[in-house]
Amino acid sequence: AIKKQPNLLILGLADVFFILLTFLAVTNPLLHRKLDKKWPCDKSFLVMTIIIYALLSSPIGGARLRIPINPLIFILAIDTLFLIKKITVPNKLSTKELIPF
Repeated sequence: AIKKQPNLLILGLADVFFILLTFLAVTNPLLHRKLDKKWPCDKSFLVMTIIIYALLSSPIGGARLRIPINPLIFILAIDTLFLIKKITVPNKLSTKELIPF
C-alpha cells in the first residue's frame, strides 16, 4: 500500500511525531519534580489545560470547544528535552567557578 501511495508513510510519521511531542509535554511536570523535588504549578496548569481541552474536543465533545493547544505542547516538549539534558549531562564549570572574584 505504501508503494502505491507514499504519502501514507509521511502521514504515519507525522502521527508518530505528534504522539512523541504529546508524551514529552505530559511527562514534563514529572521530570521537573524529579529534578527539583517540588511540584511545578505552572507546568502542571499547562498540562491540565492540554488534557482538559483534549477531552472536551474529543469525539464526545463539540467542535466549538476546540482551541489551538499545539503551542503549549511544543513549549512543554522543548522544555522536557532541556530537562532531560540537564538530568543526563553532568554540570560543567560555571563562570563563577572560573573567575575567583
